Amino acid sequence: MSLIGTFFHEQLARLIGERIARTRFGRANDIAGRDMSDQHSIRKNRTIRHDLNCKRRQLSETVTQTREIKMSGNWKLAIAAGLVTLAGTITAQAAENADEVLIKALAGAKITLLQGIAQVAKGTEVPTEAKYEMDKGKLALTVYTSAKGFDTPAEDNSFNEYGGDATAAAWTPDKEVFADLKHIARSAQYHTLLSMTKVTIPAIIQKASAQGNVFSVKEKIRNGKPVFEVMTAQGGSAKTTFYDLMTGEPATGL
Repeated sequence: MSLIGTFFHEQLARLIGERIARTRFGRANDIAGRDMSDQHSIRKNRTIRHDLNCKRRQLSETVTQTREIKMSGNWKLAIAAGLVTLAGTITAQAAENADEVLIKALAGAKITLLQGIAQVAKGTEVPTEAKYEMDKGKLALTVYTSAKGFDTPAEDNSFNEYGGDATAAAWTPDKEVFADLKHIARSAQYHTLLSMTKVTIPAIIQKASAQGNVFSVKEKIRNGKPVFEVMTAQGGSAKTTFYDLMTGEPATGL
């Protein structure tokens, strides 16, 4: 082979070798690029999955906390309702026990409500309430009056309380003229109600005595209707009966 031919073949082989090398290098770069892209995608997917898992945990914790708070609120409401019911039951039981003690003590009374009223309600003075009650372990009779009668308005009147031992041979009550707002307000209410009717407390006591031993009479508004509230001892228990303030007849629908 001539020198020129040899040179030509060498140059051609070199060019072919370089072409093959560049092709292989390009393919290697492409593969490496794809690998790096795949690795980046994998890392990105892992990050997304991690974020999703974190959000799921946060949402789950929030739901759990909400349920716990709701359950806690329900428990508090249930406990509060239970305490109110318990308090009402205790109060009712205490009142029932007090009535039982009072009813047992009535047998020792030496003076009736009517006799006590007649003793203090003289002249213009009229009764507005009468009752037996326990005072320092003893049975007491208490009568409340309007000093100037029902023809004198409450604001121009004065209100008295007579109270004393009901088991003594003679009832010698202590007298108090009310000066405090609470007693004056309550007495004024009784006075105003009784000034509306011709029915008297002694008349209601006589009527209610057919039901049992009367131990308390007062006036009140019940369901928008003015009535006498009369408590009687029947056997070993107390019974409350309401009488229409205007007619003196037993009230219905209350």
